Amino acid sequence: VDALQSRLPRARVLYSSATGASEPQNMLYMRRVGSYGFRDMTEMVGALTKSGLGGVEMFAMGLKATGAYLSRTLSYRDAEFRLEQVALDPAFGL
Repeated sequence: VDALQSRLPRARVLYSSATGASEPQNMLYMRRVGSYGFRDMTEMVGALTKSGLGGVEMFAMGLKATGAYLSRTLSYRDAEFRLEQVALDPAFGL
């Protein structure tokens, strides 16, 4: 992907990933998304990694809002759940 982006700088690109923004490292190849004030994608991904899952989610929300990122989820139709209260082993208590 990097080689294609370098050799074809004017080509339109559609990034597609099954993991999306689940891990910042998975976004390194998305050079054309923009690095938003960082020197490059590597620096930006490093900052996102340090910020944790909340930072990555906020970044993904911003990309979605601008139309630069699209994500889908599986349907929850016919999904069922129930709440249960279970005793916690004292070894796991605070």
